[in-house]
Amino acid sequence: MQFLTISLIALGAVLQPAAAKCYGSGDNWNNQGAAREWVRHACSDQGGMFTGFYDRLQSKEMCVEGNFFQVKNENGNQGFDLDNNDCIMRLYNEISCGKGGENHVAGWFFRGLVPQKSLF
Repeated sequence: MQFLTISLIALGAVLQPAAAKCYGSGDNWNNQGAAREWVRHACSDQGGMFTGFYDRLQSKEMCVEGNFFQVKNENGNQGFDLDNNDCIMRLYNEISCGKGGENHVAGWFFRGLVPQKSLF
């Protein structure tokens, strides 16, 4: 019985609900494959834009060839180091949305989109 309780607690931690949103308007990705490649490098390469420590409430943004990405630590009390694979997975989710999207999960905010040209 104790194993079952521990397993259910662990399962609940893995299945933590996330607030995800795909955008319904705006421009489509020019090249989703290239966007995934930029994200992979930004999240995992030494000195990549999204690697390293995030202070409390710190946001890091990157704009590459008209594609905008953002990762933010939403914790107002403590800084954290975001796991590279979590960074990649979460931003890939946003790229999978045809017009980009955003996601709040486990104290982090992720956004990926192609800003409309009128915003520049």
